[in-house]
Amino acid sequence: MVGRTSEMNITFDWNQEDWVALPLGFKVAKLMRFGSQPVQFSASYEYNFADDYPTPAWTVSFAVKLLFPIGG
Repeated sequence: MVGRTSEMNITFDWNQEDWVALPLGFKVAKLMRFGSQPVQFSASYEYNFADDYPTPAWTVSFAVKLLFPIGG
């Protein structure tokens, strides 16, 4: 299991001169094998400190990635 900060895509609106998205969050990921197939499971949570715009204040996401290694 790996823990780290989330992607945290920060957005600034130059026309309004204000922050649209100013998130802070974390992400956990786990790499597992099903037979010979590696699969990564991850979950992340972010809180948006710039909540003046119609952007969500909280974001929770889950992902499953099938990994296909090249070479060996």
